Amino acid sequence: MNSRLRFGLLCLLSIVLLSPVLRAQDAAVLKELSRLEDVWATAIMKKDGAAVGRLLSPRFLSMSDDGRVLDQAMMIQDVNADKETYTSTGNTGYKVQVFGDTAIIVGVFAAVVKTAAGSETRRWAWTDTWMKQADGQWLCIASQSARLAK
Repeated sequence: MNSRLRFGLLCLLSIVLLSPVLRAQDAAVLKELSRLEDVWATAIMKKDGAAVGRLLSPRFLSMSDDGRVLDQAMMIQDVNADKETYTSTGNTGYKVQVFGDTAIIVGVFAAVVKTAAGSETRRWAWTDTWMKQADGQWLCIASQSARLAK
């Protein structure tokens, strides 16, 4: 058997054998990042910028749905200064791609907001990039959101 064929078979065998392990690792990362995203959603409802800040890298950058670029301090300030009254917040539709110690997770954030006419549900699609730190903690390093039509 020539060396190219042997190498190809070895690669294929490695993929087949490692796939369940990689899927299990991805599932564990999805579980942890989903938990952290839920902490973020709850912190927004409570206007707890400090809680959001603990999830963000000091070098965090975000592109908001209105085109502003926010760093960690600006994101914390935005959460603390939010004038909306939320009755509930939450995320759905989580999907994750893991690349070693970096993961990209997408989802949809929904917030029920009190308005003069009663209440209104607002939704945003978002993409967050998280990086696992040397201490094992995941921090969000980048975020982007887009407001969805009603």
